Amino acid sequence: MEKCGECGTQVRVEELQKHVEEFCPKSVRQCSDCSEMIARENMEAHQASHRSIMCPACPQGTAVDLEASQDNVNREMHSMHVLSALNTEETSDTRHLMAEIVDLKKDIHQRIGALEITIQGLSSSELNIEQLVCQLFEQLEQTLNSAMDTKLEACETKALTLRDNLEKTISYLNEQNNDLQNLKDIQDTNMQRINALENTMKVREASIIELEQIFMDNNPLVSYNGVFIWKFTDFLWKQQEAQQGRNVSHYSTPFFTSRFGYKICARLYPNGDGMGKGTHLSVFFVVMKGEYDALQEWPFKQRVTFCLLNQERGSHVVDSFRPDPTSSSFRRPQNYMNIASGCPLFVRLDALVSTRNGLLKDDTIFLKIIVDSAGVRDPSSPNIAC
Repeated sequence: MEKCGECGTQVRVEELQKHVEEFCPKSVRQCSDCSEMIARENMEAHQASHRSIMCPACPQGTAVDLEASQDNVNREMHSMHVLSALNTEETSDTRHLMAEIVDLKKDIHQRIGALEITIQGLSSSELNIEQLVCQLFEQLEQTLNSAMDTKLEACETKALTLRDNLEKTISYLNEQNNDLQNLKDIQDTNMQRINALENTMKVREASIIELEQIFMDNNPLVSYNGVFIWKFTDFLWKQQEAQQGRNVSHYSTPFFTSRFGYKICARLYPNGDGMGKGTHLSVFFVVMKGEYDALQEWPFKQRVTFCLLNQERGSHVVDSFRPDPTSSSFRRPQNYMNIASGCPLFVRLDALVSTRNGLLKDDTIFLKIIVDSAGVRDPSSPNIAC
């Protein structure tokens, strides 16, 4: 072990270099925004300072995160805050100016009163009254003009400041509108891509159905009597994949209740599903979209039986159910297949893999699916009148 020269952490010698380059909080790195050398533990706060601006309307300045401003609601709220602040500042300045003008008027009235008293106290022999009045009014005019010039300069300065702040606010709002328009454009582009993908999926689904039909027409193992034996190989490997979240379920080859009957298949979860996940083998029954669905009776009502065959002449594992006519799983399919329904707790996994039970042999199981054909209307039957 060796101590890190930066943070003092004890690290194995062979990992010291990696610790300094990737993990040490005291190691210095160059900021990608300003090229300043900053410790790793301070880098996040330093870079965040590059992504913020100061609100021009606040007396002390309020930091606004540029990345957070991507939220349109926050942008609008901040814009309203800026406009409100500007209006408040303008109202405050106007009040101060009006108060100063009132004080100035009072001062003028006081000066006029003093002038009248002075005039009354003077005799005509001491000073010409007209000259005295002219002098006093000239002095008063100069004082008034000087005060007004000062106030006007202050008002002009305030007006320029308000105009600058208003221009900044307008520029900020324009930037927000541009960002909002860019987001709308991105959304429109994504919707177009989604629509294109949906159309592509529909085309591929039709191709899959067509290829599957060709496969079944040329596959001698396809069953047309409602009974199918599924040979499921490499069970332990597929179970391990399911435990890791890959290929959690598998579909059997489609089969039929008759040559022109219901199209169906089975779905198997090697590591279980729902209530049986991780503890049971789950098997389900699936009604698929068939070529002769218009001739069938809906909803699907036939009893379905699952039978896990014992390969050593022992007892089989059997479970069955009758479809719920109100469930969407047994209505006429509108898409490629309906939602699977069946037995999530078909057989415990520990009993299945036990060598004493004979259910799993050579890493293979045999699952038999039986659909009760009693009462099924067969369109190919000669007894159906045409």
